[in-house]
Amino acid sequence: MVTVSSTVHIQQPLNVVFDLLADPSAKTALNAMVEPISVEIENHERLQLGSICHYRLNFGNTILDYHGRVTAFEEGKLIESQTDSETPLTIRVETVADDAGTWIRQAESFEATDDMLDNALPHTVMEKVRRYAYRMLLWSEAQTAMRIREQREQQLAEMLKVNLDRWLIDIKHYLEKNNEE
Repeated sequence: MVTVSSTVHIQQPLNVVFDLLADPSAKTALNAMVEPISVEIENHERLQLGSICHYRLNFGNTILDYHGRVTAFEEGKLIESQTDSETPLTIRVETVADDAGTWIRQAESFEATDDMLDNALPHTVMEKVRRYAYRMLLWSEAQTAMRIREQREQQLAEMLKVNLDRWLIDIKHYLEKNNEE
């Protein structure tokens, strides 16, 4: 299981921050890693428990089509969703207000596939050795193979954390800039 999480503080009241987080289209538009083609909530209602969001995103040279169902929702506190993508992804966003604004914590969890690790990790000599060793050791040394896989998953998590950190910082800058105007 790969889990990536990030936290950011935004100098805005909770309702302003949560309104953006509860708008999948607006939130996705602030993610520099993807180009939203369409992001819609089924029935065009406000996000709530059971809502289904349809995503069509351009991610590099790949078009991603998937749905996310809201599996937990507490107004002003929590949005959790599960995707129906080839590799199901659980996304949990929590907010906490304080005297200076609002904290956001976003955590994303999924089971990485071998193909995902092969395609996402850099094609360095060391990574090629790890990939080869993992496949060879699966047959004879399962524990060693699993340690190698855990190292590869950790490397992927570190790469994805950079992107998640960037996205939350972009949300922070957007909300704080709009407050100044």
